[in-house]
Amino acid sequence: MENQLDIIDKRLRTLESKIFDSDDVKEEFSKSKSILQVLNDSQETLSSALAGQSKIQQYLQSLDKLDAVLDPNYENKFIDLEVKISLILNNHENIIKCANLLSEFDRKKDTVLSENLSKIIADQPNLSKVIDQQIVVKGAVENQTKKISDLMLKYTSFMESLSNYVSLLDKKLTELENAKISAEAE
Repeated sequence: MENQLDIIDKRLRTLESKIFDSDDVKEEFSKSKSILQVLNDSQETLSSALAGQSKIQQYLQSLDKLDAVLDPNYENKFIDLEVKISLILNNHENIIKCANLLSEFDRKKDTVLSENLSKIIADQPNLSKVIDQQIVVKGAVENQTKKISDLMLKYTSFMESLSNYVSLLDKKLTELENAKISAEAE
């Protein structure tokens, strides 16, 4: 496979042949170097000339600094110690709360990570079925309780009516007995 420079060189030669179509220019051009060679030589000459210049060196160093600043970890390197301390002091309460939560978690870690809890978590589908069944049973119990309550109200009403009828019947029997006794006495 051709490398990229060879591909570019081939394309430039094709372009040069189209640009320098006349025979005079073609002959003059064929004596000189190709454009790619000229560009490569220019880059080498420019690099050599700039290597000794202090301003260019400063510019290149500023590029290195720019690369460092663009690094995502840059801000961690250059935050002032006083800023870090004030940040910690301003967030002291939150840090204490987090530390307390972490220590509480450490104390309860054995419970949270216990074998029984992991069994419960593993048995979650069965536990869900039991909970669903319990909800159904609770609904049935509530319905039965309502029916029993209604029946108790009907029973109480019936007993009250029966008591009233027995009382009325007793009163009528007493009146009849009194009337019979009065009739016999006469």
